[in-house]
Amino acid sequence: MKLTVNGNPRDVADSPTVAALLEQLDLAGKFVAVEVNLELIPKKLYATASSPIEGTIVG
Repeated sequence: MKLTVNGNPRDVADSPTVAALLEQLDLAGKFVAVEVNLELIPKKLYATASSPIEGTIVG
């Protein structure tokens, strides 16, 4: 999957949830904002929200 992390394009393995994706990126537990198609994903949904096909993560 293609993502933008802190302005840098990244290719990462598919992850089932946003929380799993953040873990893969070593961002779990850190202050981040996850945005998909210009829509912020609330932190309370990270554990249940499907990870984006494409999106932006700002740490």
